[in-house]
Parts: sequence; structure tokens; C-alpha cells
Amino acid sequence: PRVSGVYKIDENVSFFAGFSDTSTPNNGAMDSNGVVLPDRATEIKEIGFKGDLWDQKLFATLSLFENVRTNLVVPDVINIGASESSGEITAKGIDLDVGIQVTENLELIGGVSTMSNTITDDTRPERIGLGFRAIPDFTASAFARYDFADDSGLEGLSLGLGFIHEGERWGEANNRFLTPSYTKLDFMLWY
Repeated sequence: PRVSGVYKIDENVSFFAGFSDTSTPNNGAMDSNGVVLPDRATEIKEIGFKGDLWDQKLFATLSLFENVRTNLVVPDVINIGASESSGEITAKGIDLDVGIQVTENLELIGGVSTMSNTITDDTRPERIGLGFRAIPDFTASAFARYDFADDSGLEGLSLGLGFIHEGERWGEANNRFLTPSYTKLDFMLWY
């Protein structure tokens, strides 16, 4: 089931909340005994605020979320070639997105997100309390888009420049090492 709602506090600010509980097949993944692993389940809860100001030239969204996933398929490190169910991973975080239409032709958008993710149940008790691998603790992004005006001689051309930064993340299931953070620069061209 999925349930969500929006309450307009005033003309420019809204409160929102949502809940979903879904299940997805694990595509025939099997454990070392040849038993098909149970379906993945995901429960998501989110609340937040969204605002549009200055005739919708400035927007912002702030949300708090919790994402509980069960039965994720991970490689079985003891039985090579087999898989196992990871138990339960709980992720909690905050997400902020802001955008502004600076001029008719220039738009800036940015966002930051911080998240903790913890293994809260597992078939291997020694993993309970560890962070789940490959999920960054922090992300940030910023993008600028410039659309050339109709009378510029470059009508229909848009340029963009942006970056995405992802923080450290655990490199493997037992949290023995972190993979480093990185930043990616993107250049965009539309016509």
C-alpha cells in the first residue's frame, strides 16, 4: 500500500507526508542450498515542507525520511556463487533541495542529503549495528542551466554545468574499509 497527502499551509507553503510498503521479487536469487530467497520488502516514511516564493522563482523542499529494507540480496562470502538475504537495513536522513530562477534564462538548483544506514537485523548477528555497504553518508549537488534567448541567434540552445559530490561509504559488508568520497563534474548541452 501507498498513502500520501499534502496540506497547503498557505498559498506558498505545503506540508507533505507519505508512507509506502512494497515487495519486489529477488529474481530467482538462491542461497547455498538452492533455496530461492524471499522477496525484498521496502517500507518508506517521509514528511516535509515545500515552498514556492517570488512567483515561483524560488523553491525549496525539506524532508525527513526513514527507509527500512528487508531481504536484500548480497553475495555469500563463504559459499562463492551463492547469495544470502541481508536481513534488515534502516536508513534515516534529511534532504534539502533549493532552486532559483535568477533571470528568464538562468536557473540554479542545489541539494544536500545526509543519511545514516544501519543493519538492524541480519542472518549473521555480528553484522547488526554495522553500516550497509555502498551507500554514501552525504551527497551534495549543484547545477546551473542557461537557456539562450530567442533573439540571441542561438535560439533553442541551452548550456549546463553542475557537480555531484558523494561522501564516504563502506566498501564491504563487514565494514573493514571505506571507499573514498568523490566529486563528479558534468557539462550539458541541449539543442
